Amino acid sequence: MKKIALTVTTALVLSLTSVNAASLKRGDTAFYSGDYATARMEWQVLATAGNATAQFNMGLLYGGGFGVAKDKAQAAQWYRAAAEHGSAEIQRHVAENFRHGLGVEQSFAEAVTWYRRAAQRGDITAQKDLGALLYHGVDGAHFYPEALKWYRMAANQGDAISQYALGGMAYRGEGVPKDYAQAVTWYRLSAKLGYFGAQNDLARMYFDGHGVLQDYTTAYMWFSLAKANGSAEATQYMAETAEMLGSPEILTALKMAQDCSGSGYRNCGN
Repeated sequence: MKKIALTVTTALVLSLTSVNAASLKRGDTAFYSGDYATARMEWQVLATAGNATAQFNMGLLYGGGFGVAKDKAQAAQWYRAAAEHGSAEIQRHVAENFRHGLGVEQSFAEAVTWYRRAAQRGDITAQKDLGALLYHGVDGAHFYPEALKWYRMAANQGDAISQYALGGMAYRGEGVPKDYAQAVTWYRLSAKLGYFGAQNDLARMYFDGHGVLQDYTTAYMWFSLAKANGSAEATQYMAETAEMLGSPEILTALKMAQDCSGSGYRNCGN
């Protein structure tokens, strides 16, 4: 009897899940076709029943004034409901809306709250964005220690932007003692993931001899890689570095860059 009851319960849950998914999809289709009244009808029933995605969508409707009077307070209410029991991704999107004032009153505190909730659940993007929000701060106040904490969590999971940010903080001595060698370590990790900002700054460390032995050839190599990856500044830096090198060294640097990129950044010299 218990087995039969469990089977019936499981079938009911799957059926309800299927119905919810279908209703969400109908709402999505209506929304993107401009039929906001139908979208609201499909989503509101689910939202009232506690469906986090539908609650988030209701926030979008009220925040953007789609088929309803624009109401930031109502949007914020739906967003908070969605974030309260939603996924880390939904919590992060809610944080972004509060951070940028998208359909709600802009709020640094609310953004931090929801980024932190998502970051604590392991969302790498939330960890990175929370680090950036705390780093830049509000009203001239910066929160470097906690920014470092979240940047490190994302960086240790392979986020190139966070690795680059940690390199910059070590270089400038923000929240930690100034440490050129540590800056090089973080810049190198980010550079080997293909991030041109880190490639530029790692090249500059070699050019200036900060944290590494001065090496114009290696600097030229990293500048050329940064240029290949889209850096607008790298061309000027390459020209400055070329003045310190002869033609054979430049050819060597270009060959090093080719070997580096061709190996997936595994064979990049020192």
